[in-house]
Amino acid sequence: MKMRNGMLVLICSLFVVLGMTSCASNCPKCAACPDCPAAAEAPAKAEEPAKAEEPAAEAKQAKTETPIEVGGDEIVLPEPLPVSVTLTDSLKQRRSVRSYTEKMISLEQMSALLWSANGINREDGKRTAPSARNMQSVSIFVAFEKAAYRYDHKSHSLKKAADGDLRPVKAAPVEFIFTSNYDNEVIKGIDAGTASQNLALYCAAEGLGTVIRMMRGDQSELQKALQLEANDVPLFNMAVGYEAPAAQE
Repeated sequence: MKMRNGMLVLICSLFVVLGMTSCASNCPKCAACPDCPAAAEAPAKAEEPAKAEEPAAEAKQAKTETPIEVGGDEIVLPEPLPVSVTLTDSLKQRRSVRSYTEKMISLEQMSALLWSANGINREDGKRTAPSARNMQSVSIFVAFEKAAYRYDHKSHSLKKAADGDLRPVKAAPVEFIFTSNYDNEVIKGIDAGTASQNLALYCAAEGLGTVIRMMRGDQSELQKALQLEANDVPLFNMAVGYEAPAAQE
């Protein structure tokens, strides 16, 4: 037994001297070999730091969904929240939806919808949608079952324009009415169209449905109800909401 231990010490010493390997890391009997010179030189093996546990799905903070209170003179909108979907994904998802559930969108979604469509995105007051000669001729009205509101981009809020149900189609719980007071019919459509595309892309990113419907026929009653000037013409409306299950088949 003494001869065997002596041979082991000799072999370990030769490995260390020749620099062939580290006995402490490769010799299984090194810990039990007090006479081995490599055992004393071997650095202590650092313990791996404990991995942080992934938060459980139910522990993650849920998205805030504040209900919209319709009826007052003003609906104050919160700061619009960003979405994590890329522009490419939004373009892939964009499509027209014509059938909706009765579920109302949240106040947070309303805020982001209106800001995306035509809100202020620069300190100089310019908007997310371009406009000819920076005339900013486009106005957006939000029509609920009980009342209609005008979007005030400066205060980022909805100001009541009329009581009653002014939804042109009544296909969804809320519909957006686009108007323009520009003096050129073609420019009116272009300016409003760019704002509507912004809204459509946000809907695609947020998983909401929407569709554009042209305003046809005499709109004088709607103009009067929304307190519009004679040259401020309703152009089209966009229903916004959650797609009905039957429409997804």
